[in-house]
Order: sequence, then C-alpha cells, then structure tokens
Amino acid sequence: MGSSDVEKRSWLLNLPGIGLILRNRDFRLLWLGTFISFTGAQIQGVAQGYYVYELTGDKAKLALVTFCLMVPFTFLGPFSGLASDLINKKLLMVICMSIMACGSLFLGVASTFGFLEYWHLLAVALIVGTAQTVEAPTRQSMIRYVVGDQNLPEAIPAQAMTFNLARVAGPAIGGILAYQFGTTLCFYINAVSFMGLILAALAIRVSLEGSKPSGESWNDLLLDGIRYTFRTQSLRTLFVMESCTSLLGVWYLSQMPAIAKSMFGQTELGLGNMLTAVGVGAFSSLVTLAAIAKFKERTLVLLVAMSGISVALLVLSLTTSLILAYCCLFVLGFCSVMQFNTTNTLFQLNSPPKLRGRVLSMHFWALAGLAPVGIMLFGWLAEETTLRQSLLIGASVMMIAACWAVTQRHRIPAVLEGGNGAE
Repeated sequence: MGSSDVEKRSWLLNLPGIGLILRNRDFRLLWLGTFISFTGAQIQGVAQGYYVYELTGDKAKLALVTFCLMVPFTFLGPFSGLASDLINKKLLMVICMSIMACGSLFLGVASTFGFLEYWHLLAVALIVGTAQTVEAPTRQSMIRYVVGDQNLPEAIPAQAMTFNLARVAGPAIGGILAYQFGTTLCFYINAVSFMGLILAALAIRVSLEGSKPSGESWNDLLLDGIRYTFRTQSLRTLFVMESCTSLLGVWYLSQMPAIAKSMFGQTELGLGNMLTAVGVGAFSSLVTLAAIAKFKERTLVLLVAMSGISVALLVLSLTTSLILAYCCLFVLGFCSVMQFNTTNTLFQLNSPPKLRGRVLSMHFWALAGLAPVGIMLFGWLAEETTLRQSLLIGASVMMIAACWAVTQRHRIPAVLEGGNGAE
C-alpha cells in the first residue's frame, strides 16, 4: 500500500466517529437509521417550505409552520427527558417515530386527493413537534448506553454527522424532486424514511430499559434536571449562551424559502442548493471539531462560533450576490454546529446517570425551546418591514449576545475540563 493510500485512509478514519461506526454494531445501526430518517425529513422540509410560501406568500405564515413544529419544546422540553429516564427507550423511539411517520403519510394522502390545506400543515407540525420533544433526548441518551462513557466524545459528533450529512444531501434531493414531481412525493418519502430508525431501535442489542424511580416525588422527578442545570454555574452559562443563539441566530432557517425566492430570485432547485450550503458548512464543522479534539482553548471555539453567526447574518442582510450568500450560509451552518455540538457533549459528560435524560433535555430546551419565539418575532418583523431589515436586526442583537459571552468565558472551563462546575 502506497503512502498516499495510507494518508487517504488515515484522513477517512479521522472523520467524526468513523472508527466507532465501523467497530460498534449497535451504534452503526443507530447511525444508519438516524441518517435515513433525517434525510427524509430534509427532503420534505424543502418541498413543504416552498409549497407553503407559494400557497400563502406570507412570511409570517411561513414562520408559523416552523413555530408549530418547535413550540412543543418550549413548553415540554425541560420535562421531556423524564420519559427517557423512566421508560424503555426502544419503546419510546418506536412510538415517537410511528407518530411522525403517520403525520407525513397524512400530508401525502391529503395532497394526493387534493384536500391539503394550510391548517393541516400546522396541525401535523404540532403533533410531530410534540413527538420530537420526547424522541430527541431519548435518541441522544441512547448513545451513551450503546457506546459507553469512554467513547462518548467520539460518538456525539459522529451522531451529529447524520443530521448534517442529511442537510447536505436532503435539500438538494428534495429540491430536485419537488421541482420535477411536486411536493406529494416528498411527503411519502419522508413517511417511509422513519422506518430506518424504527428498525434500528428494534435491532439494537444493548439493554435500554428505563431506571426505576428511587422514591422521589413526581415534583422532584420533573424538576431535578432543571435544578441541576441551573445550580451548576458552568452548565448554566452554556445554557444561556445556547439560548441566545437559538433565539437570535438560527431563525433564518424558517425563512429560507422567502430568502431564496424574494431576496435572490431562486426556485425550488435554488432553495435546495442554498440549504445544502448550510449543510456543507455544518458537516465541515464536525470534521473541524474532530481535527481540534485536543485543542485546549475550547471556550474560544464557542465564542468564535457565536461571533461568526452574527457576522454571517449581517453580511447576508446586506449582500445581493448569490455567491456571497452561499458563503454566509456555509458560515452559519459551520458556526451553529460548532456551538451546539460542543454544548451537547458537555451536557452529556457532566450529567449524572440517573439525571442524564433530564439534564440533556435542558440542552434541547436551550436549542429549540426559545427558537419558536425568535421564529415568530423575526417572521412578523420580516412581514412588517423587509427580510433584509429583520436579518440586520437579528445580526445586531446577536453581536451583543456574543460580546456578553466573552465576559462570561471564565465560567466555562470547569465544564470543558470535565468538572461539574457547581457552585
């Protein structure tokens, strides 16, 4: 074998978790099932977003669909991890994924027979969002049982790679399918894709039984994850930083159909390509995280990520160049994954086993709980003013949040080094 072949194989094995995927059967099944499911969701997302904007022409109504999908996290997110702590995780996954599959199947049938209306999309988004509120911490907490604590830092970016690879392939495929065959086919493809994760969960061999309550009251069971997060100084700081980005820095995704069509004159194909740029940035971020795994100044990584999001939003609000817009979307995908993936790892490594699902649900609440507020606020602002003005305002406030994060950097290192940072 030549030196170039060795270098190529070495590069491949340095990608996030490739070695773990190859050697761990259960993790490989979970990884493949998640990738198939996420790809289907991305295919539907592109087609559905463009369909809604074509149907309504209203940026606020476009935002409302994403709001309905995410608002269950706002109200249920801090408590959703309790189910994954107490109930068999395989059973929870099968139930949640089946509900989500039925939602996409209904949209496909309704579209086929010509009775699909806007309110149907809102209702399905609410139902699917509620299922996702339980599914997300359940799936993430499964990783630690499947790979063990020693492999967790490798497994988390590997699992994140499923979503971000799907963000590369799914939007482009969805854009082509929607353009050539219409939205209906995309709904059906997403419905079938959920079977990937259902079958994977059923095939996993490791025990995923829930833990029995230790005589605690239901009040304590519900609130322990919240208490632990806010009593731990470093986790509390990370929670607030992630919440700022969720509120101010990622709402643009809900407006991507409008950004593509109104700001840059793109069709479904162009929308798919723009979302793919976000996905390429996100995947590149995971490769970068693997490359800097031994970099000690990880606090700097979080601060650079927040600053990068604010600058990219600012440039996107001002540019009329499609090429520069692609670059901004790449940076947005890169920096958001850099922050969210690092925060995910820290929440998992610094939570006790009996509270793992509940503490992890606080990460998801920071990630998705405030997002609906930002989605509706900036969606309304875009409809009342312009998309460019709303992007400019979001970028400006995000810059203020990044500056605040710099002043809080001394509160983070205890967590990054593996301590709990508790006061």
